[in-house]
Amino acid sequence: MELSVSDSALRARVDSLFEPWRGTDRPGCAVGVSHRGRVVLERAYGMADLESGTPMTPATVVHAASLAKSVTALAVLLLVRDGKLALDDDVRRYLPELPDYRTRYGAPVTVRQMLNHTSGLRDFFELLILARGRFEEDRITVADATAVVGQQPALNFAPGTQYGYSNTGYLLAALLVEHVSGQSFSAFAAQRIFAPLGMDHTRFRDDVAALVPRRAVGYARRGAGWRTSVPNFDVVGSTNLLTTVGDLLRWAGNLAQPVVGDSTLVQQMLTPSVLAGGDTTTYGLGLSLVSDRGLRVAEHEGRDPGFRAYLGWYLEPGLAVALLCNA
Repeated sequence: MELSVSDSALRARVDSLFEPWRGTDRPGCAVGVSHRGRVVLERAYGMADLESGTPMTPATVVHAASLAKSVTALAVLLLVRDGKLALDDDVRRYLPELPDYRTRYGAPVTVRQMLNHTSGLRDFFELLILARGRFEEDRITVADATAVVGQQPALNFAPGTQYGYSNTGYLLAALLVEHVSGQSFSAFAAQRIFAPLGMDHTRFRDDVAALVPRRAVGYARRGAGWRTSVPNFDVVGSTNLLTTVGDLLRWAGNLAQPVVGDSTLVQQMLTPSVLAGGDTTTYGLGLSLVSDRGLRVAEHEGRDPGFRAYLGWYLEPGLAVALLCNA
């Protein structure tokens, strides 16, 4: 299937969609589109930093929130391919400090279940909101997150029996990568994924105070104006991916023609998960699997304070769409 719209017509359509984001008095968005590996559009609208008057550009580095999960899943699968672990291993084999739920449920939480959101693990963000009573004001560290997870006597459901989106599984997946590889998660991702793909402007932010060149500031609407709204946590794996739309298109290109990993690995990411009762979910390993106008789409979205992100890959016609916004 080939695209029937010209590059210029595509630009005009996208410009019209993002007309509300144009201006120097509002946050912005960057958008990128590729077709069969060829970048056909990179556009940006609005401002990356309202205080300094810096406009959003396709090269602006933006917090991509849960798009991190796709990268984390690939990192784990690379270690599986290396023979360092197996998807159906008990996660406590690598992280023995976690609670042992086998007595209560008759089965362990596996690595696979963490990646496909069928683990039953309670979401550490939600747990900390309940414990602290607020979210944006308090910094959240890995120690905070693992401490509250380690205090949970039960899961939300027996492992493998239901789908329940949980940031905890991906936080633990990043810690698993660190345990098995002997590297920090950010270093592993940089060496094994970002560098080989030429994703030169992408990183995991494991230090909330780190300086990042060309980074967009996050905003939230307050009445008639805008106020800064920036994620205040150091956790990685589940979130804290910083990237550009161009780098996201490179990532999507690796799904179509793998440079990092191989087609078998990508197919694992694209395979819907099967629950214990035989039902399937619409999530593979690090990717949501949906249909749009009869076309198969592998996608993920991200939402954190001050930021919104989306990456979708239409398997046929090989179309990738990346979107990063700072509001």
